[in-house]
Amino acid sequence: MHQRLSLQPWQILNRIVPGHPGAIPGRITPDGSMYGCLHDFDVMASMFSAAWTRFGDTSLTAGGGALADPSKSYPNSMHGGATPDGNTMVGFYVDMMTSHQHGYILQNGVVQTYDVPGSIQTVIWDINPGLEWWELTRTAPESNTGLCNFRTDQRRSRLMHLAHRHSTQSAPPRWL
Repeated sequence: MHQRLSLQPWQILNRIVPGHPGAIPGRITPDGSMYGCLHDFDVMASMFSAAWTRFGDTSLTAGGGALADPSKSYPNSMHGGATPDGNTMVGFYVDMMTSHQHGYILQNGVVQTYDVPGSIQTVIWDINPGLEWWELTRTAPESNTGLCNFRTDQRRSRLMHLAHRHSTQSAPPRWL
């Protein structure tokens, strides 16, 4: 049984998860649901998306309850957020064979990979009740582009383009 903690959004939290030395929620919702990842000691290969919600605790580990096929898993993954009903979760994972970072949408126990064409990295950070999501995409090592995908009319709106010499992979504002 996990104890629910009351935290301010800017506070850092390490959660103790049975069978894992720790976890990090990246998104804490008003209802107390948390979306992020759990970790073992090798950090990346044992990093798996995890959710601690009023509907129950799940992860993208084999047998973690989030996937329709309990034999599948997605190492090196992290949930970015979810719709308020918990039916759609978004995040990213890294293909361990190619090192390509993919965004994903998780619905009905199935992970659907989402990549911006031509990107070398796609991260989906959050999603709103209208199924519109915020993503960070890289098309070159020194460039980031923030995009918002609007599902309602299938158009993409460019919000900002960030060209930096250093990685700026920080979480986006929570305005969605």
